[in-house]
Amino acid sequence: MQSYDYANREGVHELSWDDVATLAARLAELLAPQQIETVVGLARAGLFPATAVAISLRKELYPARISRRFNDEVRYATPQWRVPISEDVEGRVVAIVDEIA
Repeated sequence: MQSYDYANREGVHELSWDDVATLAARLAELLAPQQIETVVGLARAGLFPATAVAISLRKELYPARISRRFNDEVRYATPQWRVPISEDVEGRVVAIVDEIA
């Protein structure tokens, strides 16, 4: 199985840590009126903005991971749950946060 062609991606905008903090704060502002009860952060890099959002909203954070990779090598044709979403979020209003848009 082939990996994504990272060297030739289009439309990619690299962010600084300040950018990540600013965007996470803005996302938290937009989510606040939605009465979010829990934040789920998608590993790996989605945990950074998810943590910032959860802290801003003062809500619990639960990690999850879905990927075609294992040890950074593509192993699956379709994404597989490597760390499933916790059953503790069932019935709650959840914001799922990832770093990829």
